Amino acid sequence: MANIEYLDVYDANGKLIGPADRKVVHACGLWHKTVHCWIVWDGKMVFQRRSRKLDNNPGKLYSTASGHITAGETVEQAFAREIHQEIGIHPKNPIFLEEHPWVADMKKTDGSLFIDRVFSNIFWAKHDGRLEDLKFDDGEVDSVVAIDLDEFEKWSRKPVGEISGIEWDGEKTFEVKIAANDFVINEGENIYYKYGKKVDMIRMSIE
Repeated sequence: MANIEYLDVYDANGKLIGPADRKVVHACGLWHKTVHCWIVWDGKMVFQRRSRKLDNNPGKLYSTASGHITAGETVEQAFAREIHQEIGIHPKNPIFLEEHPWVADMKKTDGSLFIDRVFSNIFWAKHDGRLEDLKFDDGEVDSVVAIDLDEFEKWSRKPVGEISGIEWDGEKTFEVKIAANDFVINEGENIYYKYGKKVDMIRMSIE
């Protein structure tokens, strides 16, 4: 019998209702919580490249690590778990940036509908080691791409052309050119709002 993953379900105002099967949560569009983790390394924002085998946005760049907050789990526990699970490190002193509601109805590659009603919790932490310290062997991540914070923030406001980055695929590190269509962008979103604004928030949390 397959293990069932339970998520805490909330009303639209963020009041806890109780746990529910993850499949039911998405099938019925129930409100739940996720965590999005950003790693800053050597003055660069680290993006994960989603596995090309995934149903949703295969091969696209996204936050360093992300996932559901399971039933009974704190956001801090979820941050530590997702970061270690997806990129294999234990960053110290993560900083909370914000929680915001997010709604999306997406058609998966198999044609089924994925309904998301989420309170998304955003954290960031600094990684003082090497980019090559990041490990990803759980099948969710193909590689990571590090892009200069200042250059990315400026480019994201008007993402025309390409921006340079450093990619680590678990075996080698190489330079890469990134365009706007390399990122996960849903209907109604833009590069700055979804990603570049996080750079501004990280700067403000340091000051």
